[in-house]
Amino acid sequence: MVIPAAEQVTLADAKAHLSEVVEGVETQHRRVVITKHGRPSVVVLAVQDLETLEDTLDLLSDPNAMADLREAAAARQAGQTIELTKEQALERWARG
Repeated sequence: MVIPAAEQVTLADAKAHLSEVVEGVETQHRRVVITKHGRPSVVVLAVQDLETLEDTLDLLSDPNAMADLREAAAARQAGQTIELTKEQALERWARG
């Protein structure tokens, strides 16, 4: 059973093919909606993907971080940015 991204499967099919569902979710970052009585009931997604979503929500709910992002976007639009290598960026970040 191959499960494409965001496919809906019935609870019975999910039970019958749980290993394949988990494999597709885990290795291909798919989301699987499991339906119960023909209606979406739950979503299965990889732990890493959930953690990424939670990190994003934390960032979006932080007023200071959002202000920094808006400031950075404005600076970029005004051409007031510099290009750094990964190493340079990490060095600056480490300095605080």
